[in-house]
Amino acid sequence: KIILKNGIQKDINRFNADLIISLHPFLLDYLDLSSRMYKLICWVHGIDVFGANGLTYKSKLEQCERIVSVSSFTKKHLIDELFYKEERIKVINNCVDLKTFNFVEIIDTNNDILKITTIGRLNSSEQYKGHDLVIKSLNLANKKTDKLIEYTILDFISIFFYYFY
Repeated sequence: KIILKNGIQKDINRFNADLIISLHPFLLDYLDLSSRMYKLICWVHGIDVFGANGLTYKSKLEQCERIVSVSSFTKKHLIDELFYKEERIKVINNCVDLKTFNFVEIIDTNNDILKITTIGRLNSSEQYKGHDLVIKSLNLANKKTDKLIEYTILDFISIFFYYFY
């Protein structure tokens, strides 16, 4: 960790950046925030600022000029539970530009069954993940194909523990 931290900080100093965009709060650990000359923006995704993680990164996130949240739900959590100032948080949802990304090209298979799998956290207390929207959209997808559609949701946490422990 020390070598990586020193390497990143050397690159930042060498490039003399005006703006650093961190795509995850844990990457803030590799920055020397004590005497920085650059503006700092950090992306937050949800689980990285909930529970103990939210408290772990709070002091470093508070040093960012802007926090970008991938959902209104996470923004609300930052404001209500961790007391961040609303004006410092911008929501930019994860999304796909359907004009440039054609799912039909990807899923055009010769199989009679179209198998779709979502990998993510599946928790009854997290009603904001959008799994319900995928399930509702399957009816629309079913009208566009004569294939049987099989949809599976894999819980990320279960998979993580299965493979790494």
